Amino acid sequence: MTALPLRRTLLLVLGAAAVPAMSEAQQGYLFRLPAVTVSLRAGAAFPAANDEIHRFFTDTLTLDRSDFYSSTFGGDVAIRVNPRIDLTVGLSHARVKKGSEFRNWVHSDNDNDDSNDRPIEQTTLVKRTPLTVGARYFLLDRGRKVGNLAWVPTSFAPFIGAAVGRTWYTLEQEGEFVDVETLDIFVDQLHSSGSSDQVHVMGGAEWWVHPQFGFSAEARYSWGSAPLNESYRAFHEINLRGFQITAGFATRF
Repeated sequence: MTALPLRRTLLLVLGAAAVPAMSEAQQGYLFRLPAVTVSLRAGAAFPAANDEIHRFFTDTLTLDRSDFYSSTFGGDVAIRVNPRIDLTVGLSHARVKKGSEFRNWVHSDNDNDDSNDRPIEQTTLVKRTPLTVGARYFLLDRGRKVGNLAWVPTSFAPFIGAAVGRTWYTLEQEGEFVDVETLDIFVDQLHSSGSSDQVHVMGGAEWWVHPQFGFSAEARYSWGSAPLNESYRAFHEINLRGFQITAGFATRF
């Protein structure tokens, strides 16, 4: 075999080997280490709902602790510090609105038979909005560098972490109520709002179906309590402790 055909044969072999490598690079490689991950998630929130104000609601009204469970949605921005650690900023919002009646009292106006035994009804609204800053630690390597030009991500990346921040809450009730001293029934709109320090721990994972796009899931438990004011001042504080689980989409760049 002459030198020219041999050279052509080598070029063809190298070219054939390069085609799958180029295809794999397009499907599973990034040309640089991603610095930022953004995730959007939705799920369910399960507040503890076992403090004085919640016990008053469940004892007096036809509400159960599970009635305060709600949907939640939010997002996080994570900035890579090193191969295993990210700094995170997160914002989420949970909201529940539930109708109820007084358990032990009904309308009883002897002058108006139409109103006798009619339930005393109201709605309760609770909103929670935490803003947190924290860190998460990945239990496995998230990828490996190939030379100086490419980074190969892993498809599964579990993590644990913790965060601190601030939670804003709103508690509102609207409808009919009973004055427990006079037993008079009155219509009112009750309100309290405020904020509290929050701490939470978390665990979860990311699944990457593409180097830049994937799914994320997370479970977290939060601690916090805030003072009650305005209509609920006599109950002193509301417990904002609880568990939540979320899942959604993630992208990185």
